[in-house]
Order: sequence, then C-alpha cells, then structure tokens
Amino acid sequence: YSDELVTAFYNGNYSACFGRVDVVSSMKEKYYIEDMKMIDRVTQIDYNGGMYGRGIICGEKQITPDMWPFKAHFKNDPVFPAIITSDGVTQLGMFLFAHAGILDRFDNAYFTMIKGNCCDSKFRGQVRHGYSKLRYEVNVREVVQTEDHIRVYFDAAIFNDEIQIMQIDSYTLKISNADN
Repeated sequence: YSDELVTAFYNGNYSACFGRVDVVSSMKEKYYIEDMKMIDRVTQIDYNGGMYGRGIICGEKQITPDMWPFKAHFKNDPVFPAIITSDGVTQLGMFLFAHAGILDRFDNAYFTMIKGNCCDSKFRGQVRHGYSKLRYEVNVREVVQTEDHIRVYFDAAIFNDEIQIMQIDSYTLKISNADN
C-alpha cells in the first residue's frame, strides 16, 4: 500500500485505501494527525505468515531531518523519541484491523492498549537526526475474541536503515465500541 493509500486510511477513507466498499467503519473520530503518522507504506500483509503463523504486517516510515520530534527531543542531541517510533506498531495494528474487516463488527470502533498489560521492550539503537528509513515487522502472536471486544497480541521488531533498534513483545491492542 503506497503513501497515497495509507494516507487515505489515516483520513478514514477506507474504501479508497482498500479498494472495496465493504470496508466500512463508523468510527466517529480520525485517530492521527499528519505529524503523528508513523507509516508511509504497508509492504506486507499475510494472515497466515509471520513467526507464529497467525499473521504479519510490515510497514515503512521515511525519516527526514525537518520532522518536529527532532526539534523537541534533546535540544543539543536530537534523536527521534522511542515512544513515537513505537506508535507505528499501534498504527499498523489499526491498519490490519481495517484490512481484515474487523472495524465492521463495532458500531463505534475504538482502539486502546490493554490496561495493566505488560509488554517487554528492548531498545538497541537510536534514530539520529537526518534521513533514514524505519521498517516495522509486526507478528500476530495471539487473538482473543470476546462478546464485546477483540484483543490482539503482537511481537514487533523495528529497524532503522536495516539495523534493529527496538524489539517489543506482547504489545496488545484492543478494539471495542467506544462506550465499552
């Protein structure tokens, strides 16, 4: 999925992104503003692939030196904040939910992390000021469906110019109605 199609997704135009009118959502709000967009391209979706055979989604983000986080994070030593970098995992999870048609199961879809869920994060490098490319590999570890929500557990590897800089295990997203 190109930057144009991914931008359509971020803008809530799911039929333009996925090329199908059956991908619909009644989400009341757009989740991300342009400055927080951490995925430019989705390069792979395979519902039977990945480390656990339960699915994988991969994406990329082009980093440029004019991005606002470099101006706000460490005045004399600008680096891209890890928390913003890791939000790409959430955004790919949301993309996967939309691609799979899961948004249609909820009247007012709402995404959240699971309160109290502990994820294991290892930081192995930084995104330094300049030009580089982030690459995300997000593996579905487990899917739990209940009457009122769906939880998906992910393990994610994040690379900067092909060097792994982060590993996040047991990253969990929940999709439910906004009133749950």
